Amino acid sequence: MYCQMIASAQQEVLNNHNNIIQDAKAMDRLFELGVDYIPCSGMYEGTVEFSFFINVQTKEMYDILKAMFFELFNQECILVLKERKAELVYKTGEIESMGTFTAVCQHEAERNGAYTHMDKKYYVCKQVVNAPEWGSCSESTKQAESEMLHSKDHPCFVTEGQLASEVEV
Repeated sequence: MYCQMIASAQQEVLNNHNNIIQDAKAMDRLFELGVDYIPCSGMYEGTVEFSFFINVQTKEMYDILKAMFFELFNQECILVLKERKAELVYKTGEIESMGTFTAVCQHEAERNGAYTHMDKKYYVCKQVVNAPEWGSCSESTKQAESEMLHSKDHPCFVTEGQLASEVEV
């Protein structure tokens, strides 16, 4: 696989009815091209929109899809994933590194302001930073963090079973 792409055919200037028509046109084009995709939704610049998570097999297909979303559907940018490394590719040719495509809880996704929602999971692009090594903080801080992260009241609380059942995108 060459890469994965998340793109939308919707436009902020169109009403709901016309955006549904845009989505149908995009689905028809993707079907004609024989491209595998997963319908998804996401938030970008404060707007929730229907999108397509597309498995792109070749560079040639990437170029075709990029042209389709930029020219036919007048999109400003698309999100491109290469081994979970995310980049926004703009119509102008500019590329912006977004970090790592990472699964998070709904609360964290909504707090982030930009996310993808598919298969009942939320994903954001995060910049990976060097965290302090375990043991570099006090015992009381480690205990407090552990209690907070394992509290059922914490918005990102998950059980071990949920972690084990996560499937890679």
